[in-house]
Amino acid sequence: MEICAGHKSEMLCPNSDHMELEKSEVTSFTESFSKYHIPKLKDAWPLVESALQEHGISYTLNLAELYMTVSTTPRTEDPDIFHRAREIIVLLSKTTVPTYVVINILNGYMHHDHIKEGGLAAIHGIKKERFAKRRTRFLENLKDLACLMSYHLYVNGNTVTAAGTSLEHVKVVRMVVERCYVENVNPATIVSRLNMRKDMFNVERKLQALLILRDCYKRLA
Repeated sequence: MEICAGHKSEMLCPNSDHMELEKSEVTSFTESFSKYHIPKLKDAWPLVESALQEHGISYTLNLAELYMTVSTTPRTEDPDIFHRAREIIVLLSKTTVPTYVVINILNGYMHHDHIKEGGLAAIHGIKKERFAKRRTRFLENLKDLACLMSYHLYVNGNTVTAAGTSLEHVKVVRMVVERCYVENVNPATIVSRLNMRKDMFNVERKLQALLILRDCYKRLA
């Protein structure tokens, strides 16, 4: 099954995981996916298709040969949209990030980052057993970390994908992941500290509100 629209590049190589092509002012990117992702792609594609069309991006979804392609067209106006289109087909083909998050990333409403846990282990020489223990601890605290940082966190294989509205929070999420894996900081400790900061912020906000009320009463007196 192949779904396509707009201009389709004549040069496609479905056997390649990543490919960029530039021909006649058309730039294309192809990403392969596994059979495991077919049900998700079938469900997601109508929404993705509509969002890509709005930005003047043409697309190909080939379920038989297991690849997706996005290409620029004469209607592509936003200079950053092709980069985001590339990113979302990678997210769709390699992660469990929900469709609505993918669409928000395409539209520029959310930022995201891929943190490769396996890469951290290789770079810093973390042995397999230690890595497994640290990963288990991280996964046990994943929901609490995501909630406290107001961020979406997804783990696929040895990669953590973070998505949210704040670009600054992207940096914080990466820092937290690196501390958990590289510095062996217990995620539960980070959760506890974040909770304390959150409580302190709430107290300060309440005190500030009380001070404002006090000043108002003084002016009325």
